[in-house]
Amino acid sequence: MPRAVLQPILITVVVGLVALFGYWAQAPWLVPSVGASAFIQLLLPDKPAGQAYDTGVGQLVGMVAGFVSVLVTGAAAAPVMSETHEIALVRVGAVVLAIFLTAAVQVPLKALSAAGAAVAILIAAGVASTSWASLGVVAASIGLVTVLGEIARRVLLAASR
Repeated sequence: MPRAVLQPILITVVVGLVALFGYWAQAPWLVPSVGASAFIQLLLPDKPAGQAYDTGVGQLVGMVAGFVSVLVTGAAAAPVMSETHEIALVRVGAVVLAIFLTAAVQVPLKALSAAGAAVAILIAAGVASTSWASLGVVAASIGLVTVLGEIARRVLLAASR
């Protein structure tokens, strides 16, 4: 099967499995970075950004950066953007800090992940809460997409040879 046909199929399988696991666990594991990660892993399978290290570590860095930025700026008390459809100035500061921290840590770790920046914004803007339960859901989705995406990436690479 040509790579151009297999890639969208595998992306769909990975995201669909994450969604099914989330449904089974009754947890919203479909955070936006799941789709972005599956795309990067399977559309750039030969690049470092498509490999498990960048996918997993890069997103975990973004998650921690988002959490830290909310704590440092005090944004946890600010309204949540998805509920008010407006963003509080303190949330803007949290987003800016989260992006800075994500990049500042991803670069030396060589764990570059655009999806990690999405996770950082998700948390800093207040779309995902900074509760331990919410962070657990985000971490579970990161772990699942990293593992499933890596399996699919290897299937894709093997089929391309």
